[in-house]
Amino acid sequence: MILCFLCFIFVVSFSADDGNKIYIGLSYPAFFDDEIEFGKGFELAIETINHSGGIKGRELEAVFIDDEAAVAEGMKVAHAFIQDKRILTVIGHFNSRVAVVTSKIYNDAKMPFIAPCSTAPDLMREDYTTVFRTIPDDKRVMAYLLNFLKGEGYEKIAVYYADDDFGKGVVKSVEDSADELGLEVVDRTTVINSANIERVLSRWNALDAEVLVVAETYEWVKDIIKEIKKRNPKLLVVGTSSLDFPEYISYLGEYAEGTIIPTHYELNKSTKLNMDFVEAFQEKYHSDPDMYAAIAYDTLMLFKEAAENTSALTKEQIVKALGEIRDKKCVTGTLSCENGEFIGDNILLKMVINGEFVFVENIRSSDTY
Repeated sequence: MILCFLCFIFVVSFSADDGNKIYIGLSYPAFFDDEIEFGKGFELAIETINHSGGIKGRELEAVFIDDEAAVAEGMKVAHAFIQDKRILTVIGHFNSRVAVVTSKIYNDAKMPFIAPCSTAPDLMREDYTTVFRTIPDDKRVMAYLLNFLKGEGYEKIAVYYADDDFGKGVVKSVEDSADELGLEVVDRTTVINSANIERVLSRWNALDAEVLVVAETYEWVKDIIKEIKKRNPKLLVVGTSSLDFPEYISYLGEYAEGTIIPTHYELNKSTKLNMDFVEAFQEKYHSDPDMYAAIAYDTLMLFKEAAENTSALTKEQIVKALGEIRDKKCVTGTLSCENGEFIGDNILLKMVINGEFVFVENIRSSDTY
């Protein structure tokens, strides 16, 4: 488990700082280390930064606290980081329901906060001055996805979503984009289980639903997707990047076929930056990095870029420098900060074809598609 590495590297301590290190707060659900490469991405980035001389000659260290994917625990973590005077910036809170709540706590305390995986549009607010995000939000991703679906001739959409900030944000984004594109959202539901799945599928069939947008985390929804595809193999399942888990195909097997998932990282991208990242990751962990590793790595490199361009390492200067980043070459793409959002060329679609993920951009002209 990567958590073992994290416990070794990320010191959870509130003793006085000797002034020689730069400390950041890092929080996400530790149990994710058994499922995705998020923690490894942070670990590799810190190691890379420190091996290249640190930031302004000072070593970077992360103080890690597990938020357990729970709002109450996330609030405790946020207050702990704010009380720790060493912490210069906080990165994390993977789940939107946690990040949306904690972002207000950080902003009120004037603590720089970078959310690498919260996609809920409501994370960013006009009155926030210290909150940043390094992943595209659901509004942008759903607009991109629905535009693709319209181009392929699909018209009627059902949505299955989590009853939380993340799910509600996706539903609104789908509805807004559908209205703009002339598509129809024929049904929305937050509940599918063994007792009602036949009724739900019958309703979708009566409504001529062609596409199901899934707005729920992979662990919660993987078995539901399997049951839906067993009963209605013709229904096109599309998701958010929350379905971009390494085991998606191996777990769902034949029922994964045809799924379209937005992603924000291309493993085989031929930039030198990405090839160096992949090589370093493979050498250290003997496996390929996933999307979450790449986003984690980029987030820390964006923090490094900002910190190195400050006149003094203060929270105020970090906020200013983050907001001024433009055209930064990253592993996931070229990113610029616009009103706290790091925006760039990092929205891609991939589809399961013959048991493998293939980027839609690579197969549009193929006979296979």
